[in-house]
Amino acid sequence: MASGKESSNDRVINEKEAQYTSGQADFSYEEAVKRLEEIVMLLERGDTPLEQSMTLFREGIALADRCAKMLEEMKEELTTLVGEDGREVPLNIMENA
Repeated sequence: MASGKESSNDRVINEKEAQYTSGQADFSYEEAVKRLEEIVMLLERGDTPLEQSMTLFREGIALADRCAKMLEEMKEELTTLVGEDGREVPLNIMENA
């Protein structure tokens, strides 16, 4: 901020961004999507100061990347369980023990 002082709202935004961009946040896919929707709403309002908008934008990019990674991991797991052709793959429980 130009005044050199950070408001409590800016502090919360910066803390959330740090968690999401560092990968330290422990959140579900649904929580990440909800936060991403909040960010979009804040940015679309158009009344957020430029520096705060950039912080939100960076957080949104990090969240979108994380969501894409989570979806890709789930897709890989489903492919392992179901197979490329959609048929169930028999699991050998003893191999996993």
